[in-house]
Amino acid sequence: MRRLLAVCFSGLLLAGCATSPQMPETVQINLPLRLSSPTQHLPLIQLQVQDQRGQSHVLRVEHNQDHAEFATTNVPLATLISEELAKHWRISSQSPLQLTLYIEDALIRVQHVNQEYQTSQTIRLRLQGQHRNHTITRRYQTVITGAPLRTADYERWQRSFNQGLTDTIQQLLDDPELQQWLRQQSQ
Repeated sequence: MRRLLAVCFSGLLLAGCATSPQMPETVQINLPLRLSSPTQHLPLIQLQVQDQRGQSHVLRVEHNQDHAEFATTNVPLATLISEELAKHWRISSQSPLQLTLYIEDALIRVQHVNQEYQTSQTIRLRLQGQHRNHTITRRYQTVITGAPLRTADYERWQRSFNQGLTDTIQQLLDDPELQQWLRQQSQ
């Protein structure tokens, strides 16, 4: 009887392991097709997006002190952000108005503690603009703390990252101080 219970219990454990979701190698970034942006009457700009993070991953799942898994984006994050901003701003490599967007942080950190997965996400961008002797520096940040989960939910974390990135880019596009500075540079 004990042996039968042990075999059944082992089978349940193995079945549970077999159905555990696998850690993805990449996080798919899906920004909305159309972020809102009041970009009318903004001048041509020269844009650079630079990733200043020490690592390229956007998802770090810490299973214990000695074991973590990582996932990057399907395309470099700087490229994705640059492409999205090019949909909203008029870009020209010849423009004397230069904007540089620095990616300072873009990470979902998941910790497996006491049989639960606890998440925190931070996306932090810094924009520096320069035109002749005028400069501007603006910062944009989104911080999300997720409710603890009993099981790993990679799809939820991916959706959360996409939403956080979208919210941060929307902050930048909607920034009235930045828009005013850009308009002043075209006068």
